[in-house]
Amino acid sequence: MTAVDNETGIDSIWLQRLPVTLTDAYLAAHELGHVIRKVDNLSLLIVEEDLNYVDVAGYIKSIMEDRVIDKMLREKYNFILVDHYIDVMTNVMKFLDISIVVTGVNRIKMPLVHADYLLRWSLIDDDESFKREFDKYKRLMNENYQSIAEEGEDIAREAMKIGFETRDNQKQIFDYIINKYTLAEVLSVK
Repeated sequence: MTAVDNETGIDSIWLQRLPVTLTDAYLAAHELGHVIRKVDNLSLLIVEEDLNYVDVAGYIKSIMEDRVIDKMLREKYNFILVDHYIDVMTNVMKFLDISIVVTGVNRIKMPLVHADYLLRWSLIDDDESFKREFDKYKRLMNENYQSIAEEGEDIAREAMKIGFETRDNQKQIFDYIINKYTLAEVLSVK
């Protein structure tokens, strides 16, 4: 997880343990990618006016950057993302078997998380076992959380149409999500 150290104002990466597995190395490299994008001024700063929306801001940031970072790690540095993605997907699917009523700010978070997963996991198009798991995930989402799944798919589709490479692209994605959920009073960018 990346964060800004409250005492120094310096971007930090917090590791639960030293990266000893390939998944650990991927997670550290992924988070370092966020820091590098920020240092290189390739990243928008999302400002929360209401602390209840800190997670929402983080999920929007993930939509704007995670696919770019993972694509770069895969293509430039030969990271193999399949194993990590399947682990995450397997854990997520454990909770999709039950349908619960989602309200409040969680009603905004879930489509954003789903969109981020769709964008990242769509990078893997050459592994049949992964595709089967991905299809199973999408089916469970549609069966148990249809409107959330549809909203996430809409967000992912719009983000793909806009693109991710520039700050202007990110601003367009941000504006699309802000307008979709009428969040202009609680989130802004600098």
